[in-house]
Amino acid sequence: MILREHLAIPSPQQVRLHSLTVDIVHPDCNRPLFSLPAFSAGLTPSGDTQYGVDHRLVLDACRVLTNRAAKEPDGYIAHDCAGHQRLSLDTVLLRPGRYFYHLASPQGTGTSTSTSKYPIVGDMAAWRFPESIPSHWIRNRSAEEQLELYDNEFNSSSSMSTAVLEEDKRCIITRYRQSCENARLVPQDQGDWFYANDMSDYNLAGHRTGVNDVANGVTLRSDVHRCLNRHSFVFYPVDGGRFAAYFVRRGDAEYAELFHRRPVDMPIRVSDQFLYARFAYTVINLLHSTRGFDLAPTNEEVERLRADRLSTKKALKVTGKQAQSKLEVVHEGVDITMSETSAGNQDAEGANGTDTEAVDSESSVAQPMTEDLYATADKRYRDRFLRRFPDQAVEEVDNPPESLATSCHTDTPRMLRLMSEYIKNNPQVWKASWLPADATRPDVEGYCAGRITRSD
Repeated sequence: MILREHLAIPSPQQVRLHSLTVDIVHPDCNRPLFSLPAFSAGLTPSGDTQYGVDHRLVLDACRVLTNRAAKEPDGYIAHDCAGHQRLSLDTVLLRPGRYFYHLASPQGTGTSTSTSKYPIVGDMAAWRFPESIPSHWIRNRSAEEQLELYDNEFNSSSSMSTAVLEEDKRCIITRYRQSCENARLVPQDQGDWFYANDMSDYNLAGHRTGVNDVANGVTLRSDVHRCLNRHSFVFYPVDGGRFAAYFVRRGDAEYAELFHRRPVDMPIRVSDQFLYARFAYTVINLLHSTRGFDLAPTNEEVERLRADRLSTKKALKVTGKQAQSKLEVVHEGVDITMSETSAGNQDAEGANGTDTEAVDSESSVAQPMTEDLYATADKRYRDRFLRRFPDQAVEEVDNPPESLATSCHTDTPRMLRLMSEYIKNNPQVWKASWLPADATRPDVEGYCAGRITRSD
């Protein structure tokens, strides 16, 4: 068990900058993977300032880069390229210097040597989200907190940004109320990765909200939001189920002096899995270079979704003088493209462009399905869902325990298909009076059902 004393709350201006770094090196090619600034981290018993980087954070980062996120015994940090001078897990702080990350020998080999040959994740598209994230990233929510989560209708009528800002009321780091914005943990431009890795399982409002779910958003002051987007800091777990802002780049020195290791008022609604995904996204962007490394292959499902999205976008491109204009209406977080003959009343979120992003719709309709194919697809979804949420593997009961409250369920695909059929037969549930008579609505529910039950 790694002790966390050095993550105690620093007093104002206590964080001191240091020109040295902690460099993590690939032992096979002897090339640096990434470097982290060695900021001050408390005092030694003799009163001297300690500089360094959290050991566990470095291990988490390395496990992301090797696609072994949840396999904690698989890797270790060593002082030497051969892996003989291994650091104990009781080592809390990595002092400035050069270190090597090794994979542990495969089980059953009967050896204690390290594995120095391994590919790295050079792009988010190649990183596969694990079925379970490391245990220290999971917050233990009380029954009251869980009940509060699912009693709230976060996405019922408000757009994501509005709902997040109204819930948080202020920046979760600075506590400022002014100049605040909604910051997505998984960015919109990573939507293909989001859907390929079935991240909607962790949404509060279900699969239809996609990346625009309130569980994926936090409120930050606008300048701190830009700092996050520059990959300057991560949200990292500390003891007691809390998170802190941990700076991993030297570029924003003034922010690091103020906010490095500062506790964060992380809202209960925010998914721990999305926080971990943001950590991985930042780590991958910290890579010095991908040259000279063996790279993990891109997830084929990410590539397929990307190709489908681009082809759909091209097909929807409006050309010619006779072409009708295009209206994007946000339907519970998922964009629906319709034809219109005049401007009309756009949803405020769609009009300012903060939450809209084209998604596959009509072009992604699956081939005709039989009952047997539906049953196979639903079983595939159920098996994956229960691997992620094993506590939901219980018999159906009238009053399930509060710990099982969730927006998703093993029966979600079938429910989405029923919703799809109902909406097709009752267009009045979506068709606003200002829309033209011939406006059509893509089958969002059917698309989501097909997406979450696809083959891996």
